[in-house]
Amino acid sequence: MVKYFFLILLFFNITFASTLESLLKEYEDTSKESLETLNEKMGYAIVYSQKELKLMQYNRLSDILKELPILTLNRSKHGANNLSLVGSKAETSGYFRLFINDHEVSSTYTQSPFLNWYDLPISLVDHIEVYYGEGSFTLGNETGMKFIRVYTKKGTKQNGGNLKTTFTNRNSNSQEMSYSDFLENDWSYFAYFANQKDSFERYNKNDDLDANSKRQYFFMDFSNSTDKINIGYNSTKQDSYQGLSFDSNSDDGKINSENFYINYSKFFLKDKSLKLQLSTDIINSKYEESNSDGLAIVGVTGYLGRFIKSYNENTQLIEKSASLSKNFNYKNNNLFTAINVKNSRYKVKNRTINNATEIGALSSFDEETSYSIAFQDDYKILDNLVLVGNFKFEKYLRNGNMDDSNEKLYRIGAIYLPTKDLGFKTFYTISHVPPSFYDVDYAYRSNPKLASQEYKYFTVEGTYTLNKSKFALDYFNVHIDDYIYYADPIGFINVDHTIKINGFIFEYIYNLDRNSKIQFNYFVSQLTEIKNNYTDGGYLKYMQDLGNFSYFASVIYRKGFEYTNVDFRDSYELSLGASYTINKNLTFSVKGTNLLNKSTQSALRDYTTSYTNPKIYLIDDNDRTISFSMEWKF
Repeated sequence: MVKYFFLILLFFNITFASTLESLLKEYEDTSKESLETLNEKMGYAIVYSQKELKLMQYNRLSDILKELPILTLNRSKHGANNLSLVGSKAETSGYFRLFINDHEVSSTYTQSPFLNWYDLPISLVDHIEVYYGEGSFTLGNETGMKFIRVYTKKGTKQNGGNLKTTFTNRNSNSQEMSYSDFLENDWSYFAYFANQKDSFERYNKNDDLDANSKRQYFFMDFSNSTDKINIGYNSTKQDSYQGLSFDSNSDDGKINSENFYINYSKFFLKDKSLKLQLSTDIINSKYEESNSDGLAIVGVTGYLGRFIKSYNENTQLIEKSASLSKNFNYKNNNLFTAINVKNSRYKVKNRTINNATEIGALSSFDEETSYSIAFQDDYKILDNLVLVGNFKFEKYLRNGNMDDSNEKLYRIGAIYLPTKDLGFKTFYTISHVPPSFYDVDYAYRSNPKLASQEYKYFTVEGTYTLNKSKFALDYFNVHIDDYIYYADPIGFINVDHTIKINGFIFEYIYNLDRNSKIQFNYFVSQLTEIKNNYTDGGYLKYMQDLGNFSYFASVIYRKGFEYTNVDFRDSYELSLGASYTINKNLTFSVKGTNLLNKSTQSALRDYTTSYTNPKIYLIDDNDRTISFSMEWKF
C-alpha cells in the first residue's frame, strides 16, 4: 500500500508546474493567528489552520487525534476514545496535555484529557497546534510528551452568530450555536454552546455492549488587548461499555462527569512581556456499574473481585494554579522565565460496593501542591543558527502515603537554516511525568509509592522545500525509566527497566495550486516491549476548494500486528466529503467516514475463562458513518 502512495505523489510532482510562490502561500494559509502562536522552539510541530479544518470537514477533535503520527486513538474499556503511544494500549494516558487557549484541561485525577474533551467540537476552534516533545518549560507546571493546543475563535474575528446541526445514519446528532460581538472599551466576547448525542453499540457474547453518550459544551471568551477571561464547561453522560466487568460485558453502568474551569490572563508593560495567569478547575464525577459475573477493582479486591457485583463512586477534584512569566530581549538572547504554583485536591464523597458497603478512599494521597521555576534562553549565534537551552526545577509536596519529591528538567536544542529551502531542528530533553491520583488509587498494594516516570527524548528534524513540494523527516528516540504500567491484576507498578522507543516520521506536502493540496504522512517505530498496539501507519489526504464547492478525500492507515496469538488486521479508514455554499450564509455538507469499515481494533478480555490468561475479543473502534451538516451564519 505504501509504495502506491509514493507512486501517486511522484506522478503529481512530475506532472504539475513548479513555483516557490505556491509553497509560501501554504504557510500564509495557516492564518496570521497560528503563525503568531506557533512556537518552533517547542519541538516537532503540526499546525491545523482554519482553512484546513473547514476543507477536511473535521467535526470534532477526535477526527484529528486519530490521524496524528506515532499515536493511536482506541476505545478504552469505558467506551471513550483514548490516545496511546505507539505500541502501547493505555486506558488513560498521562503523557498528553490538552490546552484550550492558555489553559490546560487534562483531568486532575488521571492526567488524561480525553474522557471529557476528545470530542470537542471543531466549530469552536480557530486553529490547532500539536507539539511532539517536552514543551512544559513554557507551559506552566504541565509535563508530558505530546502537547495539543486548541485556539478558540474570538469576538474580534467572528462578529455575528452561527448555527450548525449534524446528524448521521448511526442515530447520532449534534447542535451547535455561537455568537460574538464587540463591547465598549476595547472588549469583545465570543459565546459557544454545543449538544452532542452519540450512539456506539457492539454485540459481544450474545449481549449488547453500549457506549452511548450525551455531551454538552459551553465556552465563553471575554478579551481585550491586555486581558483574557475564558470560561469552559463540559458535561458527559455515557454508558460504561465493558467497564470493570470480569466477563467484558457490563450488565449496567453509567459515567457522569462535569468539568468547569475559569482562566484569567493579564499582560503588563507596553510590550506585553509580563504575563499573569490564574485559573480554577472543578471536576465532579459519578460512576456506577453492576455485573453478575463480578467487577475487578484493583486495590479493593485483588484476585477476589468476583464477590463485588456493584460499584458506586462520587468524587470531586479541585485544582487552582497561578503563574507569572516574563520575556527579556538582550542583544542576541531571547530570555524567558516563569514561576508557577498549582494545588490539586481530591475528595471522595462516597464509594460503595454491593450497594451497601462503604469503602471510602482507596489511598490516603488526596492533595498535591507543586512549585516550579523555569528558564529558557534562545541564543542567536548567526542569522540562520539559534541555540535553545531550558532548565526547570519542580518541587512536589504530597500528603498521605506519597513522599515529597524534587525534579529537575533539562533541554538543549538547535535550529539551523543553511539555505532558504533547507532547515534542521534538534532537541534533547530530560523530563518526567509524575504519578496521578488515579495511579496511586489503583497501585500495587504492597508498594503504592509510585515514582515519577523519567523520560529522555531526542529528536532530529529536517525540512526541505522544492518548488511546490515540502519534505520533512523526523527521527525520534525515547527512553522511559520507572514507566508506570498497569500490571493485571495487581495494579500500577513502576517497571524496573528502561523502555526504549524509536522511529521515523516522514511527511510530504504538494500544493497543486492555492486552493488544493495533497498531504502524505508515514511513520515507522519499534520498541523494546511486547507491542499491544499499532506501531506503523500514516495517512494520505487531498483537499480542493473551488469557491462555493469544496471536497476532500483521506485514508488513515495503521499496520496490523499480532498480540498473544491474536491478529489485529490492517486498518484503512477511508473518508470522503463535500460541501456546497448556497450563499455566504448557508452551507450544506456530506461526509462519509470509515467507508471501508476497517477501523482500528481494541481487545476486550473475558476473565471468567482465566484471570491470568483471559480470552480476547477484538472489537472495531469506529463505525462506518455517513453524516449530513447544515451551517447558517447570521
